Amino acid sequence: MRGCDDPGMASGGAGGRGAGRFVEPGDPAWDEALARVPHDVYHLPGYARVEAEVLAATPVAFVHSGERHTFLLPLLLRAVPGSAGIDAVSPYGYPGPASDAPLDDDTSWRAAVASLHECLSARGVVACFVRLHPLLPGRLDALARTGTVVQHGHTVSIDLTVPGDMLWARTRSNHRRNIDQARRSGLQVVIDDWSRLPEFVEAYHETMQRVAATESYFFPPAYFDSLRKHVPGSVHLAVVDDGGVLAGGGVFFEQDGIVQYHLGATRSVYLPRQPTKLLFDEVRRWAADRGDRAFHLGGGVGGRVNPLFHFKAGFSDDRPPFFTWRIVPDPEAYAAALAAAGRELPSDDSGWFPAYRGPGAAA
Repeated sequence: MRGCDDPGMASGGAGGRGAGRFVEPGDPAWDEALARVPHDVYHLPGYARVEAEVLAATPVAFVHSGERHTFLLPLLLRAVPGSAGIDAVSPYGYPGPASDAPLDDDTSWRAAVASLHECLSARGVVACFVRLHPLLPGRLDALARTGTVVQHGHTVSIDLTVPGDMLWARTRSNHRRNIDQARRSGLQVVIDDWSRLPEFVEAYHETMQRVAATESYFFPPAYFDSLRKHVPGSVHLAVVDDGGVLAGGGVFFEQDGIVQYHLGATRSVYLPRQPTKLLFDEVRRWAADRGDRAFHLGGGVGGRVNPLFHFKAGFSDDRPPFFTWRIVPDPEAYAAALAAAGRELPSDDSGWFPAYRGPGAAA
């Protein structure tokens, strides 16, 4: 894909010379950047392909190669409703910008962020929404120079470098009791038996109905097949088995030492037996045995402190903050998109972004 500038043109400040451009999956520059920066599954081109299918979007990555460091940010480009413009959103999860630049290297971070803004403008992007990675922090003040950084609460992460007995001791007492009860009752966790996928998908849809999830969360079987195809080796299915019956389960990612809880399910009839508590305990043991360093459970719905967050918090007291980054490269086009959707410019940055895609928009 054509770059937004020629090599050396996007300086981003004195001493920060470098080039930034958008690349597509299959471009060697994407893989070369991954080889240099700490990253997660959300930064892989295959994962961007999967999420692009879900949103009917175009997967790209912004890659900035500076004098000393590299900056990588996966994005999905979509048509703006009622407009000829496009907007950008990070793939579902926690992509965030990944970089090998240390946090005290203000020059490199500023250069990369300035280059991103130039490329978004050159591409005609009206708005850009990015979910930051709680375990791969960026330099927030540099990001805020070209956008708005908003904190949405905290997530829960388990440090797998801590000895297993200490992790168990740090687990909430009622969680430990329920895990022991689940084991004594005969529940067992089986990892990577993909013949159980149809059962899991059925249980997952049952779970989404029970919690009144929006339609976008009812992923079809083809979604899971696409994950296996495009991120092979990074996606794992773990199921809680009760004598051949699936009680619950989850889809987990494993990449570069980080395990992520992606989707989970519990059959309603098994709720009293707490299969998810056993699932998390077994997966963290499995991940530690494989040499992974962190098991990230995520946060509550919408980043809020709610029953889901409280449940996850029973496994660890590590609470990394969760931020989003909101960029408006073209304020006039953004205002026009808001008007077309019957919306006004929000009075603060706490709500939906971009606001023209919020619930109830005319478009």
